[in-house]
Amino acid sequence: MAINRDDSSTFNLGDTNTEIHKVPVKPPAFWRNKPKLWFLQLEAQFSNSGISNDTTKYNIVAAALDENVLDFVADKELGDRRPSDLLRQMKSLAGSSISDELIKSLWLQKLPQQTQAILSISKDSSNNIAEMADKIIAVYSSSEVCSVTNNNSYSKSNDRNKLEALKADIAALTKIFNEFSRNSRQRSKSREYSRRNRSKSNSSRYAFCWYHFKFGNAKKCVQSCQFKRDVSENE
Repeated sequence: MAINRDDSSTFNLGDTNTEIHKVPVKPPAFWRNKPKLWFLQLEAQFSNSGISNDTTKYNIVAAALDENVLDFVADKELGDRRPSDLLRQMKSLAGSSISDELIKSLWLQKLPQQTQAILSISKDSSNNIAEMADKIIAVYSSSEVCSVTNNNSYSKSNDRNKLEALKADIAALTKIFNEFSRNSRQRSKSREYSRRNRSKSNSSRYAFCWYHFKFGNAKKCVQSCQFKRDVSENE
């Protein structure tokens, strides 16, 4: 139940994810030619309204989009496919008319709730998140198979097997997160190493005076030139 007051505050009651909206959100019609700007201004409205719940955001976004934008995902479900396969199909159908941010948001809504909860904290690209989703789904599928098998065992043994399966799930998910975190750090270090090498190259080049930089082993030189010191050290 929602209570609207004159001060434009909105109170949602009877919901475990209760949110107090300071200012009502009024999204404009979807800017098909500038989707990123549209999402930026909508995020600003969410911030002003104090909205942080992903489900609330999704409902507002979905209500603001026209039929043509949402039509290509209306009947798309995960089913027995891998999350990455579903994302690939949605992107193929959307072409370049729909932003990656919107496709990722709609795609996440098609995944199991426990998978959504894990992936919602990631800021990585949709393709990398899809790869991670494949591994998470595989872990949960394996756990469900073990659970069905264990139903034929004695109660104590079943409880013990469930505990072991839970430990295995946690270990597998931890491994997935560590792998993606390590890859992200490696990409960051690689970019930093490349920038550092370029900086060193530029510093070495400008350590020589204009004469030695232009003509190599020149007769003229200035006192601060590094060329003479480098030659004497190599002799």
